Amino acid sequence: MKCLNYPLFFLYTAYDNDRTGIRSVIENFNGLKELSSREDGAKELIQVYKRYPVLAQMPAKSSNDNLLIRLPYSELLLSDDHFAKQLDDQQAVELGKLFWINI
Repeated sequence: MKCLNYPLFFLYTAYDNDRTGIRSVIENFNGLKELSSREDGAKELIQVYKRYPVLAQMPAKSSNDNLLIRLPYSELLLSDDHFAKQLDDQQAVELGKLFWINI
């Protein structure tokens, strides 16, 4: 999903509050704005999130640095109202389990 490769994704970290920051990134980046308007936007994000390895099982290599930066970004996207409101009960439960696995 190319919109997750937004080069300025990390701008959410410039805010005092991550949730305010991620909301600003979503609302100011057309790719995420479009994804959040699609009915299947959250479902597609979950599919990407599922492909991330469980953090506890990741080898300590510098090649995983990108994942360590992008994982919180993906979690913030999925937990923001723009995407969370798209989830039905079953998808919300599935996402909750995935979050716990990656803690």
